[in-house]
Amino acid sequence: MLQERFKITPFSAVILRKGQKILLMKRCKTALSGGFYAFPGGGIDGVETIPDATIREAQEELGIKLEKKNLKFVHVLHVKTDAGQEYVNFFFEATEWEGDPKVMEPHKCDEIAWFDLNNLPQSTMPTHKYVIEMVHKNSAFGEYGWD
Repeated sequence: MLQERFKITPFSAVILRKGQKILLMKRCKTALSGGFYAFPGGGIDGVETIPDATIREAQEELGIKLEKKNLKFVHVLHVKTDAGQEYVNFFFEATEWEGDPKVMEPHKCDEIAWFDLNNLPQSTMPTHKYVIEMVHKNSAFGEYGWD
């Protein structure tokens, strides 16, 4: 009998950028990673490409319209949590979009705000701080939580 293959959970996120500022969402205390600032994004639902998932999540969470041609792949991160779960997170950067970002899912997000890349909030998700550092170094791949 064949053993079932290992499955890993994929996520995709977008780093909206205006010059040296990026948009972060503060997650509700009742939501996953509650109280932390994070990039907009979420799970890949299946039967969609990773860029399409990124575009869908930006629409659902921020009410903005992104186009594939305006997404620049910047990083993939393989994460292992303290609970032993594994995720692969894909990060794209966008400097062009339609609409003004706003909180579209108040049950998941308390606020959104623009932050200087060199002055992120203390409560930024550690994995997302790590991604910013890696993108700054032009490193397209990272591992987090494997130590």
